[in-house]
Amino acid sequence: MPSIPRALAIDFGASAVRVLEVGPGPKGGLTVLGMAQEDLSWDPGKNPELLPLYTQALSAVLSRLGTQTKIGHLCLGGPSVFVRLLKIPVLDPTKITSMVNFEAQQTIPAIDQAAWAHQILPSSQPGEADVLLLAMKNETVQEMVAASASVGLKIQSVTLTPAALINAFAYNYPEVTDCSIDRKSTRLNSSHEW
Repeated sequence: MPSIPRALAIDFGASAVRVLEVGPGPKGGLTVLGMAQEDLSWDPGKNPELLPLYTQALSAVLSRLGTQTKIGHLCLGGPSVFVRLLKIPVLDPTKITSMVNFEAQQTIPAIDQAAWAHQILPSSQPGEADVLLLAMKNETVQEMVAASASVGLKIQSVTLTPAALINAFAYNYPEVTDCSIDRKSTRLNSSHEW
């Protein structure tokens, strides 16, 4: 069985940079080796240069973590992520990709300047495909990769936070196929009962 290399999962959030180091576990699989976070200090009312802020925060996190690992995987989120859930009729399963491409051209603003992808989700209706459509400006993705490279990291993959959350939930709770909020134990606030 091949050894799992150590790697860093890097979350460039709107208010902080978070890094999780993972590596081979004692019984196989992955284990968390360390984690750290650095808050970003910027005024959301202004339009700052984000690249220096992210580079500085990432450098501080890596220093605090004390890692020698150079392989990184980015997770990007925040308001710059475009997310749409599409329902596409499936008459011919071999044409789903071309249908998604058509919908993306119609839905994603400035698609020629965006990095985008889709993920087909388990469908709730027969004859229909639920498709998660995700996009982010190429420039933003390139800035985050550049921030990582400037501190010596080699980025192997980029994912967007909504897809990462859906995949993590589906992996950890494969038996859950309906709403994941328990209405009996969850309250939005003291004046609203579920």
